[in-house]
Amino acid sequence: MKTYIQKIIGVLSIGGGFVGITSILNFIGSSTGMAGYVFGGIALLVFLYGIWCGIEIIKSSSARALSANRVFWGMQIPVLLSPGLSYFLYTGFNFTVHYAFAESGLGFNVSAGGNLMLSLFQFSSPFQVGINFFALIVFCYLSVVAKKLKVAVA
Repeated sequence: MKTYIQKIIGVLSIGGGFVGITSILNFIGSSTGMAGYVFGGIALLVFLYGIWCGIEIIKSSSARALSANRVFWGMQIPVLLSPGLSYFLYTGFNFTVHYAFAESGLGFNVSAGGNLMLSLFQFSSPFQVGINFFALIVFCYLSVVAKKLKVAVA
């Protein structure tokens, strides 16, 4: 793996994780119910995991670092918004293409920072599905590097 790519992936994970943590701490501070604390705690753990993954990939391109980062970036690929369950995660950067069923059309989202949207039974949510293509590219790149590492070791 090229060193500068390791550093870019690491900085995106770490920076996005810190941005996500600050927004989640804001959310937890303004929460009034137990559900807010639970979802905030889950989000906090996800962003801490992202920061750890960023540190690991900067330190080395070992099989462990690649595996952890593949899991983390794989978590950022799907986008689902629906009345029953909504999920959207990104750290560092995202380029998401989504299809909104209510509007019958494609849309896209480009942003930097970090965000986790996780909700259950928000009946006012429109139904959308999408893919974070930036996370998909990083995930595929990490998969190719991991495969090359396995071949080199074998």
